[in-house]
Amino acid sequence: MTSAVSQSGLSIVVLTRNNHSELVDTLASIRTQITEAALQVIVVDGSDTPVSPEVVTPFELVRDHPARGIYPAMNLGLAHCRGDWVQFLNSGDCLLHPNVLQRLLDQAQSHRRATGSQARVVFGQALICPVPPSRCPPWLV
Repeated sequence: MTSAVSQSGLSIVVLTRNNHSELVDTLASIRTQITEAALQVIVVDGSDTPVSPEVVTPFELVRDHPARGIYPAMNLGLAHCRGDWVQFLNSGDCLLHPNVLQRLLDQAQSHRRATGSQARVVFGQALICPVPPSRCPPWLV
């Protein structure tokens, strides 16, 4: 993963507030991704006790004021994005399969080519799994 993001790159904004232990799981799930796209990961930290930069390395860390709330934090992260596509995750969210991001990008590009659409928003399904990805049943991944 690299910090230089190409036109076909993906920026991932991870929002966290006082949830350091689950942030570690979220970042670990991003690190396992296999994709041809350049990835930029921005962690927006609105915690009362800031996240240690070592936890976030090699990703970007942006500090936010705790009282501002989630939507200003999303906008702050968005302002730092350089990718053609943006995905938002909250600390505690995990990508269950190592090719989730590549499949997302492939679908978005395929839709764009097939329809000629210049759509900038793609919605997908989320699966709520109450355990870390390593403990999910095989049929989920």
